Amino acid sequence: MNIPEDLKFSKNDVWLLEHDTTRLGVTEQAVDMVGDVQYVGTVDMGTNLRVGDEIGKVRGPNDHFIIKSPVAGTVVALNEEVIENASILNEDPYVDGWLIKIDLEDELDDSFMTKEEYYEYRDQL
Repeated sequence: MNIPEDLKFSKNDVWLLEHDTTRLGVTEQAVDMVGDVQYVGTVDMGTNLRVGDEIGKVRGPNDHFIIKSPVAGTVVALNEEVIENASILNEDPYVDGWLIKIDLEDELDDSFMTKEEYYEYRDQL
């Protein structure tokens, strides 16, 4: 799977792409856990999030995954295409499969991992 180099990862299987607004999505590992993704739900536009708040759910035939925000900020966009067609996550969780955009309250701290660090972390689980 093609994973963009500029993504940052949290330990709770959420990726971030930081720009003017920050995109958040779930990792391939989260998608694999639930199986063939059949449902994606997210919080509403304008929701103010704190670290650890639920930002959505991903469901498949094997399980479900509750997505917890690794950052604080305000939701400024939703990926309506993924909400309407959850199977996008099965094919491309890292580019087309983003879930929300958030206007960060603070700068990212150093708890986020690079792609290499994330995969090393996951291999140790």
